[in-house]
Amino acid sequence: MSKVTTPTSATLLEKLVDLNDAAAWDRFYRVYAPFIVGNARQRGCNETEAKDVLQECMLRLMQAMPTFRYDRSRGQFRAYLYFQLLAAIRRVRRQNQVIGPNGAVVVPLNPQDGEIPGGNNAPGAEMDREWDKYLLALAMENVRKRTSDSVWQAFIKHKLEGRTAKEVAELLGVTESNVYTPAHRIVAAIRREFLKLKTELGEE
Repeated sequence: MSKVTTPTSATLLEKLVDLNDAAAWDRFYRVYAPFIVGNARQRGCNETEAKDVLQECMLRLMQAMPTFRYDRSRGQFRAYLYFQLLAAIRRVRRQNQVIGPNGAVVVPLNPQDGEIPGGNNAPGAEMDREWDKYLLALAMENVRKRTSDSVWQAFIKHKLEGRTAKEVAELLGVTESNVYTPAHRIVAAIRREFLKLKTELGEE
């Protein structure tokens, strides 16, 4: 995963109005393509279908953007993208419909692909949770790129796998302080990177 720090802000959205602005569309694609594909895969699409969903979303966005006017008071752009994503999944899955044993047409839809539920699972809340997971993955990848392999391994084993600093130190042949202190610094760095990305990409 490449480092992504390009802001998806109202300014970038305004640039997307110009379909000939290749730089703006390239930035938009690099930010959102992994998110769209990942969500499609989570909702049961195979690799080919996920790529089709991405193409569907990008096509619909390119058709809509020339007349698009960003109005933050009506909600964040990613909420609009969320509806486009679910609609694209439905279209792609319907295109891949199959014939069942009784000759009836079967559309392989997952429950998530249907109507968007309300309550705590309303699209805004669900999108925010998935977006935060995506940003956290980006933050970790960005921090990983500027961290040595040995320090990152100590962090993984201590903070993510839950091993004690003593266990990790013995495993890696270092002192406990060379496990505990760097691991805490990485946690802080990931938190800072996450907040930075949330501001830059999250229309905060």
